[in-house]
Amino acid sequence: GWPNPPWSTFLLRKMLESPIYRNRFINIFCDRLNTIFKPSYLVDRLDSLSSYIQDIIPIHQERWPYSAQDWDYHIQIVENFAQNRHLYMRQHLREFFNLPGLVYCLFVVPSTGGGKIKINTIIPEDYPWGGYYYPNIPIEVSAEPDTGYIFSGWAQFPDSSESMKIQITDGFTLTAMFEPFIGGDSLDLVINEINYNSSDDFNPEDWIEIYNNGVDSVNISGWFFTDENEDHRYTFPEHTIIHAGEYFVLAQDTSAFFNLFFPTSDVFGSFEFGLSGGGELISLYDVSGRVVDQLEYDDNAPWPIEPDGNGPTLELISPDIPNDIAGAWSFSSGHGTPGEQNSVFGSLDNEFEKTVPNTYSLFPGYPNPFNSNVKIKFAIPSEQFVEIIILNILGEKVRTLTNSNYGPGLNTLFWDGENDYGQELSTGLYFCSLKTKKFQNSIKLLLVK
Repeated sequence: GWPNPPWSTFLLRKMLESPIYRNRFINIFCDRLNTIFKPSYLVDRLDSLSSYIQDIIPIHQERWPYSAQDWDYHIQIVENFAQNRHLYMRQHLREFFNLPGLVYCLFVVPSTGGGKIKINTIIPEDYPWGGYYYPNIPIEVSAEPDTGYIFSGWAQFPDSSESMKIQITDGFTLTAMFEPFIGGDSLDLVINEINYNSSDDFNPEDWIEIYNNGVDSVNISGWFFTDENEDHRYTFPEHTIIHAGEYFVLAQDTSAFFNLFFPTSDVFGSFEFGLSGGGELISLYDVSGRVVDQLEYDDNAPWPIEPDGNGPTLELISPDIPNDIAGAWSFSSGHGTPGEQNSVFGSLDNEFEKTVPNTYSLFPGYPNPFNSNVKIKFAIPSEQFVEIIILNILGEKVRTLTNSNYGPGLNTLFWDGENDYGQELSTGLYFCSLKTKKFQNSIKLLLVK
């Protein structure tokens, strides 16, 4: 019989009639027994707690005589419970669900790293990692690449996807392999136009336009776009190629969009979240989770206010301008130009120098990490002498990029990953340092060979 009244366990008993729920219940229980219910984990926690309060036990006994006299004995009882409880629970699971004997499973990520393996509900930090599971209960696994890496395959199942359910057997081993994602040093995709709050009489819903400002075609399969809520995500479909000089549009509601626009470029969507009418952070990520472009627009000055419900869109003056500053944006004529050159497009020299903030800026390098070339942009408010150098992790100068006089505005340099002697530098973290008479700043650059 049940140890509790039947009504109190009715819901759980009915749910366990479902094979899906039953299997998940067993696997999650195994996850706990392999982690927070392990004797070593429980004893460590007990030792930590007991050591925290043991010094006040004499004080407690002095104030309340005859209390806590069997302190050590009761600690030992709890420790014995922690040491042995898992054996009884595993036996109970096996008998209750009529399961075969446990098997030990080993999960491996090579020493080169690059990611982790999610096993049902847990993601171990260290590898190899092992645990006990039941052979006839499929476990769910998925490869979780670190930022800057992509999943390249399972050593034992080379044709399988990054997420799968697998039947385990005795001596089971699963190895996830990852590799750095460089993506090409010529990548330069730019968020170029934003429609975040349409007018009442012309409402295609929210949309953004992205422009390939690089020199190569880019495969954006698996790339994703998000707003400030990390749960809001649109992932671009497989076999999506954006050629150099092309635009593409991401529309919140493709039906509403096509009712009002007829662009010749690709339009993707729909996506289930909208853009904030009060401004927010929006981001484009590559398949490895690395930021390709990111900016935080606003509906208040110094950002243009006309796009806030009045009909125009936010348009970038030039894709060569860093788009994370308000002065790089204007408002469109009409209702925007999705899939086409912006109506406010202007040359870098003629337009941006008028809108450069009265401050110094050293912008993030792109791409970063990089393999052969990284683009470094900086802006200065007046003509002056500028020194830009590359330092290694020890703070030693390895390359002087410039030591010259520059006029006000935006400037661009490239670093090819070599030192002052033309020698290729090894993979690692480097620092790009900008110094003027009144300003000094640095950014991190990751060179991956």
